[in-house]
Amino acid sequence: MLLVELHEHGVYWGDPSLANVLIRIDGKHILAIMADAETAELFTEPVSEGLREQDIASFGESLIWQAEDLRQARDLPEEETVVDDKDFRYFVRRYNWLRREHMQLTTSPSFSTLYQVNRFIEGLNQWGYTLLGTTGHFLQEVVTVTPGWYSRRIHELLGIHVPRIYARRFYNMILGHQAIMSKREGHDVTLEEAAQHWYTNYHLPTILLLRKHLASKQDPMQAYFSIMDHKWKLSRKAGYEIPLDEAAVDWAMLDAEKEKLGAVDPASIATWWRERKPPTEVLEPPLIESETLKPLLSEAEQPLVYLSHGQLDEELTDILEQQIPEEQELE
Repeated sequence: MLLVELHEHGVYWGDPSLANVLIRIDGKHILAIMADAETAELFTEPVSEGLREQDIASFGESLIWQAEDLRQARDLPEEETVVDDKDFRYFVRRYNWLRREHMQLTTSPSFSTLYQVNRFIEGLNQWGYTLLGTTGHFLQEVVTVTPGWYSRRIHELLGIHVPRIYARRFYNMILGHQAIMSKREGHDVTLEEAAQHWYTNYHLPTILLLRKHLASKQDPMQAYFSIMDHKWKLSRKAGYEIPLDEAAVDWAMLDAEKEKLGAVDPASIATWWRERKPPTEVLEPPLIESETLKPLLSEAEQPLVYLSHGQLDEELTDILEQQIPEEQELE
């Protein structure tokens, strides 16, 4: 993957070998980094076929002497083969296959639904790539990122701290929102504009909802994505965008229909939005602590998580009343 990416970005290595590669392991992710660039040449376009073949051949030669070093280090007999032609042929096949995959992934598609955008971005992520941005008409630069990049980028955009294990998925939701906004409005919406729109219309009210109703033992980010996923499924079925409050109530009812109390009490959510009394009084588990949700809001909105329930009701009502549902075509 490293050699393919270098070539696609106009870098001719000149001396590719495992001895000139640093490997960083982060959980299940492995990142390869070119460590020696003395012989490298830079081009404004992807590297030519001839230079690609030279790099591939040079890497094959390096495997031979590195295999001999490995054999001697392990004190193996001379007839022992550590690396042979089959290994090099596998490398060439893998290079060609990854190159084709890269070309397919970077071909700008046309998006009409958030689902299509997310599916595409997940495909990029599986091969170690991400997008710097996207609109309804074209993709912005396709890049690879180092661990922690998603969390840092989200903080730059919104001033919030999303845990690393959730940051990529959160960032992808903003990219998808950017693509749909661009298509809906008929012009290219910047990633910064899309992020702020997402924060105001979806993120902020959802976090405050969780502050009011989520149990202390529940993971707020898991509940957050569950609500967003459920909202999209309901919208897809209806053919238009379902309001956030309706999606949250329906999400909370899922466990209630199975005769068990879920992460939140759906009756209390219905009361909050619909001003109905709960049909029964139930014992609720301890609610989530304000400090848990504080990093998920920007500095300006962080005081909201410390409001009393009455004040929080008023704030949420104001936020939701300002939102005008925007119908959109959904598959």
